[in-house]
Amino acid sequence: MNPFLTSKVTELSRSRSIYLGFCAFMEVIIIMAMVSLLKDGKWSSALLGLLFLLGFARPIVREIIKQRDFKNAKEIASYFNGIPSESIKMSQINQKIRIADPIKQIERLLKKGYLTNIHLDWEKDLVVLMALGSSKRYVEISCPNCGAKTVILQGRVKNCEYCGSTLLGNKSE
Repeated sequence: MNPFLTSKVTELSRSRSIYLGFCAFMEVIIIMAMVSLLKDGKWSSALLGLLFLLGFARPIVREIIKQRDFKNAKEIASYFNGIPSESIKMSQINQKIRIADPIKQIERLLKKGYLTNIHLDWEKDLVVLMALGSSKRYVEISCPNCGAKTVILQGRVKNCEYCGSTLLGNKSE
């Protein structure tokens, strides 16, 4: 199991495949009906058919986007899994990962819950990997004084970079 992937990244289930196949079949039927209606000059009925067409297209488009996100998340996670260090420069990632704007994709996939154990440190231009196989475990905490988020080694003490408050890395999972 890759420590950077969440359980949300799954393969397409059989029932979901059947549902999407049904939607595609219905789209073909609707298109054929719309062509017939347009030949007969029934524009208002054809317009209604267009609405149905869009309704059946929505789950197909959403699944295509979801599968693309899963593919990108797997590619990013497999790249990070091979990194021996705790962090990597964002510029290096832009050169190594072959997807459009990988840093933006990482941020989006973290928000969607497809990636985990990754922290984007914008000020230092670093991607911090918080899931290493060693005894070092990083946690992301919020400063109780100013609310700024920071990454800290679990059990360690650190000063907040913004307000100087003392932070303890003891966030429970």
